[in-house]
Amino acid sequence: MARTSLPVLPFPANIDRQRFGHWISGFTDGEGHFALIVANDKRTPAARFVIGLRADDLPALRLIQSYWGCGTVFYKPKTGNTHEQYFYHAVRIADLVSVVIPHFQTFPLRAKKRNDFLIWKEAVSFVDQVIRIPLVHLGGKDGSLRRWTPERMDYFRALMNALKVGREYQAPPVPLPPPPPLPPPEPGLFD
Repeated sequence: MARTSLPVLPFPANIDRQRFGHWISGFTDGEGHFALIVANDKRTPAARFVIGLRADDLPALRLIQSYWGCGTVFYKPKTGNTHEQYFYHAVRIADLVSVVIPHFQTFPLRAKKRNDFLIWKEAVSFVDQVIRIPLVHLGGKDGSLRRWTPERMDYFRALMNALKVGREYQAPPVPLPPPPPLPPPEPGLFD
């Protein structure tokens, strides 16, 4: 499916950038997604930051895109029981390294996604380092050139797994005490 992205608009001058930065982090704690994937060729690791919302929340995604000055916003039509949606994606490693990561370092996440971010940030930094390495000729039948050695792929996959495991529900570390007994209801209140 070909995606048509909406252009990046200038950030409105009447919105306080500092406050909006805090808002994005809070919003991300609830709606954001830090993703690590291996592309279809099974040899190309990638990372992305995504927020997907119903189509009637498009203005929020456009503001995020204009605030950061990068990323794409695209439409996904209604399928089955889902509503029409728009997605904000930041996928270029240069944008993730220079815009998205510094944002969440300046405006930290406060909920469980903070752990996702820390693992994701390590993976993005690793991908950035690897793509700066000159291509290595591996010889063989196809004479391919590759940066992603098996050892590097193993490390990236370990980070993908750590992100997956970290997202599994974990009960609070300390059991909550039982609530105190309640007095019986007064006669006549609930008759």
